[in-house]
Amino acid sequence: MPITSKKSPQPSIQLDEYGLRIDGVFHPLVAGEFEYWRNHDLYWRKILSQMRESGLELVSTFVCWDFHEIEKGNFDFTGRTHPQRDLARFIDLCGEEGFKVLIRVGPNIDAEWPTRGPAPDVTPLERLHSKYLERTRQYIQALGPVLVPRLHANGGPIVLLSIDNEAYFPYSTGVASDPTAGSLPVPYDHQFVMSKYKEWLKQQYTSPEALAEAWSTPGLTFDNVAEPNYRQANLKEALDSFDFISDILHEAFVQLKSMCIEAGIDLPIYTNMKQFTHYINWRALESIVDSHGLNLHMSHLWPGDQRLVASWYCRLQRALMKFPWAPEFQGGTSIKPPGLDVLFGMFGLEHNRFTSMLAMALGLRGICYYMFVERDDCHWCPISPIGKVRPNMAGFRDAIRVLKQLRPDTHFSTLGLLWSLDHHRSHIASLFNNWQNLYDLWIHMSEPKELAPWWQVFRQLHDNDIDFDIAPMNQDLDKYKVLIYAGPDFARKKDLKRLKNWLDTGGTLIVTTAIPTRTLDGADLTDLSRIIRQAPATTGRTWGKMEDVLAQTGLQEGIQAQNQGVWTFAYREEKGWAFFIANIGKASVSAELKLGPSIADEIHNHTANDLLAGRTWKIIHDGLWDNVPVLAPNEIRCVHVVF
Repeated sequence: MPITSKKSPQPSIQLDEYGLRIDGVFHPLVAGEFEYWRNHDLYWRKILSQMRESGLELVSTFVCWDFHEIEKGNFDFTGRTHPQRDLARFIDLCGEEGFKVLIRVGPNIDAEWPTRGPAPDVTPLERLHSKYLERTRQYIQALGPVLVPRLHANGGPIVLLSIDNEAYFPYSTGVASDPTAGSLPVPYDHQFVMSKYKEWLKQQYTSPEALAEAWSTPGLTFDNVAEPNYRQANLKEALDSFDFISDILHEAFVQLKSMCIEAGIDLPIYTNMKQFTHYINWRALESIVDSHGLNLHMSHLWPGDQRLVASWYCRLQRALMKFPWAPEFQGGTSIKPPGLDVLFGMFGLEHNRFTSMLAMALGLRGICYYMFVERDDCHWCPISPIGKVRPNMAGFRDAIRVLKQLRPDTHFSTLGLLWSLDHHRSHIASLFNNWQNLYDLWIHMSEPKELAPWWQVFRQLHDNDIDFDIAPMNQDLDKYKVLIYAGPDFARKKDLKRLKNWLDTGGTLIVTTAIPTRTLDGADLTDLSRIIRQAPATTGRTWGKMEDVLAQTGLQEGIQAQNQGVWTFAYREEKGWAFFIANIGKASVSAELKLGPSIADEIHNHTANDLLAGRTWKIIHDGLWDNVPVLAPNEIRCVHVVF
């Protein structure tokens, strides 16, 4: 479906695989977070003016239930008790300054707020607890009269609605994940969680005997099920526990969405994950919300393997979600001092330009900077609490300018690294004793995110600038000429059949481990595995250089650097191409590259525009550049070719 600039006759908003369209007009999803309630209202307009000067057209803000509820059932959204509670005035100011608004109602917002958003009596409760739901409905109903008149459909600036933030389950916190003082603790509610778990298991299994057989636990009944012990649980039990987590969040999102619609807050809905929580089936949850994005907060310039982790995170987001974007992308330079500064450190002036551009290179097409305006517990943002512009604004402006010129696109790659949610979950289960501490995964910024053989191949592809997609095994594989399997010895039968059918149509498979011989519950797949292994186009390779193996398949790269330390990417837009060339090494290096014949032929004699350097030239040879630049460490270029 092409992106149109023709306006719809009636107010309309779409948020889907094509991004954000308002009244039929495409709007780049580039926003800045400004939490009005944490900044003096005297400076609201000045801050908004500086945000507009940065190039932003979208303002994102949380609404903090705890801040707006004066006492139980008594809400102030119009400033009658304090000017900073005047949500209505803030939204109106955004409209007056020419902004559209992304309103984030929670109720869980985290945001380094002591209660994480909800009123104190609700904070310790799980999101499906009856009292939590009752009080949340009360909060949403109180919000309705303020938000509804300001929705885009009613002539207001509000265009998107976010429910919850960084949702996870079971909801509990510990010292490792939140070491700062002042936050209300969230204890693990064993009784509530286990009652929901046992209820869920009864729906999944026809009898206690079926459960006992699946989990290889003779005599097991629904009543004596314990929380999963990942050090002892068999594969099926561990994977069931992750399905349960996903289904609980699905149920919670259904409830929240229903509450918002009942209150008249009827907008496209988005949410975002807790960092690295791809073990949750977010793809299934997009049947409830219109869009689901990631949360990306890492250390200064993403050092060492953090760049590899970011690549995994963004590529997988692009593979699984409708539209690849980050509703929270680190803007401020430190969070919650002194507790978490030891993790993130302080950022230099080049950080935001580099990380924004690398995220775009890895596939993100939308970013909301969190925070864009400085407030308590988040410092050295591009705009100060009184509307002064910080020196690091230059990097933000460059990134915003580039991102606004990009459009929804297709990653050009005919190579896929096969990925399975089941395999990923088995890796996550190997890291934790149980599900109580899964929350802590978000601070694992440098550790491998998959089983060791898969991560080894993932690293090799990056080391040799071999661009690729992460290819989920449960999705269509037809676009790929070559696939790599580096997983364990189990898989779903239907996924293995899909792989066989792809081979039958002419694909080439490289296997670096072994073809799965069993299903998740231990059923035999030997015959199907043998057919795949003996197929003429299957190559078993557990040693040697990956680039040599791929060369033997005849794989042609769309774009590839000619020097070590450079990553290259090609994206096909509706009316052109976007190429990214990133120096991720520690020394300056020539950006010399080679284009594949199909791309070179298409862009020949067209005009190239280096969006950061601000220069254009006519493409007359296969190397893209007219004059090959030398890239400094952490320098990234985006070359745009529009037909």
